Amino acid sequence: MENLLLHYTDFCAEFCDAPAEFHQAVLYSVSGTLIGKKRYYTFGNLKIYPNTWIVLLAPSSTFRKSTSIDIGVSIMNRIDTSLRYPSEFSHEKLVEILQGQPAGTFVFYEFLSLLSLLERDYMIGTKSLLTEL
Repeated sequence: MENLLLHYTDFCAEFCDAPAEFHQAVLYSVSGTLIGKKRYYTFGNLKIYPNTWIVLLAPSSTFRKSTSIDIGVSIMNRIDTSLRYPSEFSHEKLVEILQGQPAGTFVFYEFLSLLSLLERDYMIGTKSLLTEL
């Protein structure tokens, strides 16, 4: 993974001046999504699959958070466009999506967008479902 990480951050640095840590975080998330349920870590009798929550925190504009995310999502989309989950959904739709496709990535360019979505009346139970996952 270290070699891939170095190549990826070097690639991103050619056209994006975001901190290398942002590119690394995005790579971990995209890699976990692409791995899906093909690999896991055994912990006792449990199988633990890649499941990452990435939040890039920095002031707006100057740190290129969205650009960092776009680079990784673009690469992921070239491999499989169905891996990106919708950014608008109801609790029932989310359960349906996860049952049909257990590996995927939610992309929210603003964390507040996700928090606002989870506060809607029809999203009762979604925050606890996501936390459990």
